[in-house]
Amino acid sequence: MMLNEFRKSPFLIIGGAPRSGTTALFRYLSDHPQVSAALTKEVRFFVDSDCPGPRFCYFEEGLESYAKYFLNHGISENKTLLEASPDYLYSKTALHIPSVLPNAKMVFVLRDPIERLVSCFRYAKQRGVLSQNLSFDEYVEKQLLNKVVATTPLHYRALEWGRYDHYLAAFRGRMGSRMMTVEFSELRSNPELVMAGIAKFAKLSPGFYKNYSFEIENDSHNLRFKMLDKTYRGLRHSLQHVLPKKGFLWEMFKWSNQNVLKKMLSFNKTAMEKVVISDSVREKLENYYQLP
Repeated sequence: MMLNEFRKSPFLIIGGAPRSGTTALFRYLSDHPQVSAALTKEVRFFVDSDCPGPRFCYFEEGLESYAKYFLNHGISENKTLLEASPDYLYSKTALHIPSVLPNAKMVFVLRDPIERLVSCFRYAKQRGVLSQNLSFDEYVEKQLLNKVVATTPLHYRALEWGRYDHYLAAFRGRMGSRMMTVEFSELRSNPELVMAGIAKFAKLSPGFYKNYSFEIENDSHNLRFKMLDKTYRGLRHSLQHVLPKKGFLWEMFKWSNQNVLKKMLSFNKTAMEKVVISDSVREKLENYYQLP
């Protein structure tokens, strides 16, 4: 693929608040016959350099490092290229997307900010980055007292990152009609209607989703063996970025990840207890997010 052809290809890029259904949306769109998805969901090419989290390609390196994640695409197929990196919503580097990729469109997935904050809290406990003894109220109060700075870890940016309008305003100015927002609650309750709207926005055939089987994977749970889960995720993440992006090894990795490893590790999940929010903290959150 010539780099200039790649740059001018139609793109659909998903951003949004973490724990808001970007994984489900990426899967729905990846299955569409007119879409060619990136070799890994979160390429994170347009993420700011100081944003926490692993990165394997950088905006500063140029489009060549981005294009290698779309080696499964052929220009003659005339497909829309797809990737989903939630942190783009919070990255100033992502504001370069309309100029770097002139035919790109963006979809941002949003979720009720308090509901999403609870999900982030549960997910952080699930991953073992928060103490199991920490209450949700304590989690919120700590974020209310400490502003987000460059060294703030992702799980303590969750409160601030629920202020969607603050971040979306910059993209509206750059993208105009080339961006849209989707509510997670609507994607969950009426996925066919939402996907038809996205398909129309991206100039894809909406008929594909008429008899499509929709599933949303956004559950939080406890883990019996956290180190096992951490090892699996670390290995999977490393392999998907270091293996050659085509050929027998890559196909075996994708197949085993989807059909073997996930099923083998399902035994590691146990139900998570309900999160309790005090009335005082709920009021603080409603004021913080200016909810009606």
